[in-house]
Parts: sequence; C-alpha cells; structure tokens
Amino acid sequence: MKNSIYTIFILLFAAFLILSPAAAQEEETPDQTRTIELAGQWPFHSTKATAVDNDRGLIFLGEGEQLVVLDEDLNRITGLKVTDTGQIGGLFYSKPDHLIYAACRSDGLWIIDVTDPENPFKAGAYKDTERTIDLFSVHVDEKIAYMASGIAGVTIVDVSDPADTKFLSSIDLPGAFGFTYAVDTFVFNDSLYVADVINGVHISDVSDPENPDPLKLLALANARDVYVTGDILFASLESGGLEIVNISDPNKPTEESVYQVQGLANRATRIFGDTAYVGFDQAGLHVLDISDISEPVHEPAWEYTATGAKSIALNANGDAAFITDDQIGLQKIDVADPANMTRLAAYDTPADAAAMDVSGEYAYVVDDTVSDTPENEGLRIFQLPVTNNVIQFSLAGFVKTPGSARDVSVFGETAYVADGDSGVQVISVIDKSAPEIRAQIDTAGRAEGVFADGGRVYVAAGEEGLAIIDVSDPDAPQEIAVIDTAGYAGSVFVSGDFAYVADGDNGLVIINVSEPAAPRLVGAIQTPGAAEGVRIKNEFAYVADGPAGLTVVNIDDKRSPDIAATLNTGGYAENISITASVAYVASGEKGLTTVDISDPAQPVKIDEWGFDTNGYTSDIFSGYSVDDTAFLFLADGPPGLIALNPALEDKKDDGGQSSGSSSSSGCFINGLR
Repeated sequence: MKNSIYTIFILLFAAFLILSPAAAQEEETPDQTRTIELAGQWPFHSTKATAVDNDRGLIFLGEGEQLVVLDEDLNRITGLKVTDTGQIGGLFYSKPDHLIYAACRSDGLWIIDVTDPENPFKAGAYKDTERTIDLFSVHVDEKIAYMASGIAGVTIVDVSDPADTKFLSSIDLPGAFGFTYAVDTFVFNDSLYVADVINGVHISDVSDPENPDPLKLLALANARDVYVTGDILFASLESGGLEIVNISDPNKPTEESVYQVQGLANRATRIFGDTAYVGFDQAGLHVLDISDISEPVHEPAWEYTATGAKSIALNANGDAAFITDDQIGLQKIDVADPANMTRLAAYDTPADAAAMDVSGEYAYVVDDTVSDTPENEGLRIFQLPVTNNVIQFSLAGFVKTPGSARDVSVFGETAYVADGDSGVQVISVIDKSAPEIRAQIDTAGRAEGVFADGGRVYVAAGEEGLAIIDVSDPDAPQEIAVIDTAGYAGSVFVSGDFAYVADGDNGLVIINVSEPAAPRLVGAIQTPGAAEGVRIKNEFAYVADGPAGLTVVNIDDKRSPDIAATLNTGGYAENISITASVAYVASGEKGLTTVDISDPAQPVKIDEWGFDTNGYTSDIFSGYSVDDTAFLFLADGPPGLIALNPALEDKKDDGGQSSGSSSSSGCFINGLR
C-alpha cells in the first residue's frame, strides 16, 4: 500500500521524542525546537458520535457525557448521562432491539434501551475490571461487541444479555515496534476491520469470536475510520486521504484508488449507493461519485462548508446527512442534490466556552451563549485526569446561572461568576458534582470580568467601571464601592494594592485598592487598540489589546504608565496568560499566539507555539503541569475547551534520527487532532 513501514517509523519517532518543559521554564538549546500538540478537547466528537433510527425518525447523539435523543428535525426529546468520564467515544445502534451501545472511553461500554425515546435507561454495561482501557468505538454483529480499545487493541464481548455481558477475547494488534492505537472497528462477513492511527487497517477472521485470527495489516498511517460495503473497504486517513481497497479476498486486499485532500484531516466516511460522503476536520463535507471505484470523482461544487465533519450518519433514503460540526454541534444537511447542499436543521451542543479558571485539578468553564437552549448556559466543572499526556476532561458538575456567564474566578471552594446583567453569582464548589449558587449580588453595571482575592471580589462592570464586593461572608456579599472609568471595563487583574482594568477604547486604568471601600484612580494610558484583558509581571502590564495585539506597558510609575512595546498577534487579542517569560495570548479567530517576553521592550512571537483553532479563542490559562508535562487551556467558543501541550523536541540529524533527549513527555495520542 501507499505508506511504508519507514513512514510509520518516522511518525513514531516524531510522536515519542517530545521534551516538555514545565510551562516553558526550560531554555531552548540549539539542538531543540519547539512543538505544540493538541492534548485534549471537550466535547470531543469522535468518528461515530451519531446514530439514526430511520423507521422512528430518531437521531442519537453522543454529546460529551450524555446520550441525547432528537427527532428528525433535531428537536431535543431527552438526554441521559451515560458516563462519568465526560466523553462518549462512539455509538452503535441496534434497530431490532432498540439498543444503543456507547463506547464511553475509560468508563467502559454502556448499553442503553431507547424503546421509549422519552425515557431511555441503562440496560447493561461492560467494564474491564483488571485493566484501565479507553474505548473509542464499538461495532455490534450477531450480539457480539467489537470495541476499539486504543493501546489495548480490540476487546470482544458477548452482549446477547445486556444485563450479563461476558468477555470473550482481545486482540493485541501487531504494529511497528509493538505500538498500536485502535480507534474504530467494523465487522463484515466474519471479518473484523480495525482502524489503527499508528499502523493502518488490521483485518482479522472473527468467525470464532473467542479465537480471533489476525489475517492482514494494510499499512495506512493515521487511519481514523473504516467503513465496508460489499467487497470494498473505505479507510479515512488523518492525512486527508480516502483509501479505497478491494477486500473480496481479505487475505489479499488490493488498492483500487485514493482520494486525497492536502492540508485537511479526514475523519469519517459513509457510503450510500454510488456516493461517498467524506467528512474533513475544519472543512465540512465532500461528496464523491464512486460508481467507478478506480476513479472517485469530486466535483468542485460538491462540498458543504462547515467547521468540521467528525462524524456522519445518513437517513434511509440517502437524501439527508447528519454531521457533527465543531461550532454548531449537529447539522442535518439536504444532500439529495450534491451540487446544492443546504442545511435543514441544527442542534447546538452545550459546549461553548467563553472563559475559564483552573484551580487544583479542576477547570471551571463558563458558557455565555443565549440561544434556544439557555438551560445549557452556566458553569461547568471538569476534572483533569491525564492519560498518556492527554487531558481526558471528565465532566464533574454543572450549574445553570440566571444571566449570561462572562467570566469566572475561583478562590478556595468558591467560584465567582460574572453573569452579565445578573451581576455576580457566588457558587459553592465544595461538592464538584453538585455546584450550588449560594448568593447573587447585582452590580452597578453589567458584570463582564471578575477577579477573586481573599475576602474581596473585583468586578469589571462595563460602563460603570470597577465594582468591589466584600465576600468575607459568601452567603451575604455586599458591594462596598464602585469607581467609574472612562471606558468600558471588560476585565480586571489585581496585584498588590492595585487593580488593573482593561477599559476598552480607554486603554489601561490603574486603581489603588489598598482601601477597598475608597478606591482611588491613580493612572491611565490609552493603548493603540482596545484593552480587553490584562496581566501583570514585575513592573510591566501586558494588555490583550484587541486589534492591536499585545501591548506592553511600563507601570513602574503607576501615575504615569508608559507604553514599552506593541506586537501584532495576527488576530483580535482577547485575553492573556503569563508563565515564566512567555505570554500566551487568546487571539480570537486566530486561536493561540505565543510571545517571548524575556525582554518586555522587545516581545517576539514564537510561531512554533502558535495554534489555530476551529472556533474563537476568548480566554486562556497557562502554568498547569502534571509530571513535568505542561498544559495550556483555551476557551474556544462553540468548539468548547481545548488543552494543548507546548514542548521542546530534539532536532534530528542529517540521517533523520533524533539526537536524543534528556526527558520525554510526549506520546502519539497527542497527535489525535
């Protein structure tokens, strides 16, 4: 096939030889280069996160930790929490039994009875009690479940009695240097096909599920999804390729053709008749004419633009496709005329992330989207377990807020949420699974930003400036002072006796808060852009300055601050986080911009640590590390919460080999974009 074992060898080396400094505190040496990898996302729409019951007009969606049941117009019928891991990896629907099989990552297999779509219930489950394994997908054939289990290969379970599932066997897949990572399965005519992102597609004889017999490995690096119809296998490759293989003889598969799109990740493929529907990350849907499989035809007009199509399901007539879209959630597309595809309906998943804070081993994320599902807006709490250097994002709890949640700051066991016109919500997070609003206080203006510091909470209150709240008694907070600023206060950061307010077009405002009941305006400076966020390090204020990018202000003299430097970050700078001598800028539509601020007067972009996202990055948190592996968190709007791993990697010599590294914290799973 197209990809040789040498290619796989290089991919493995590139994935494993990653040196990760604790939040960029190590100095880069001449023998090292910077890399950045996706290290987790919530929600994560994997290959098979949708399923369809065409007879009853039902759509099933894996939405983070929930199974959501929708009607054919994508109106929500009900939802059921089916996992504590925060992720449903994949779904399989058995129409005769009205059973949904959900691969729930580290939480095992859940079997849900959806006979009554308004009242789904757990009918059974399977979880390996001896090993901790991740389940990414499941395919059920003749009451046998075949589950893609990451590094553990394939797990095969008898599910004929959902209440009494039985382990049958497992397959340790062969791979280069013993490394495999199974992410998708498909069974056809007693043959099992497994997509392995390291090695390709494995074919095994499963006529006896208790004694599977491996037959063949198709060396296709980065295989993400596999689909079989008739004698033809379609393998989606993360490199952007669709590999079409004749498997009339599984022992001697032959390549028929390849459809390749450069620069995009191919996530899923579904077939209806002579038409292939191919989903691409960050690009949407391509439709191919495969009446001649040796030459798949893609007309330029046969595309549906979306922010991603990570899973695809088709209705019975093949005239409607359902795709999971990074920003919208789930879309229903009219595909009867591939040259004129249009959206019929959409369901917005509760994933929007506007701002965040991290405290201990938990991330606190607020969603400010007011749409047709306001019940999804509020504060979400995620535990941050790490497996193979990837944040798993286990959803711990949620509480709805009455307003439009804009910002969050956590101090101790209390989260303070700037809730727009509803002021500040004081939320107890002692029980992470059941956060509870303890008190609410109306602020003088619209609560846009919040900073908690001991018994005081400082609120960027829009047109009203800065509000100061006494929270020494969290059950009875009191607004003790308000000081007007000339602009629109959107964010505040407190350091020592001073509050620094990002005041929009008015720039940076410095306020003495040593006497909280009597704050005094000390100094101000109009920045070249629109001040949206601010952080302090030593005698400098670093301002996320909207269209102007990053503005550095010398605040040694608080009464007369002076601009030291300005750097165009490429996007609209919304917020900033600083660790060591590196500033991480939330750059709106451009995602993450990273800047070396070792010399504040001459900030320099670190292009290797930039990261373009699918959404709109409005907030960022740096400085979180586990076992010397550093992580960044981005609030990316509709696509949700993203974790990144910035790292230093040893350069390779002229022979293509790594020169070695003193430590390693990377793993191939980091490449699962």
